[in-house]
Amino acid sequence: MKFGNESQINLVVAKVGGAVEAAPLKAQAELFNALIDGCKESAEVGSLDLKGPLLDFYMVSR
Repeated sequence: MKFGNESQINLVVAKVGGAVEAAPLKAQAELFNALIDGCKESAEVGSLDLKGPLLDFYMVSR
């Protein structure tokens, strides 16, 4: 939710750094949109875990 607004891609990129920061803006936007879509799907599916839904995004679970 903290970074759910597409106008905040630059904040996400700055926090992640590395290859994401070096990628072209179009690629950053595509990755951002994929992350948001994954978060929405995880929230819709729900979870029995007390911590809430789990998103496995490119082999990184959060």
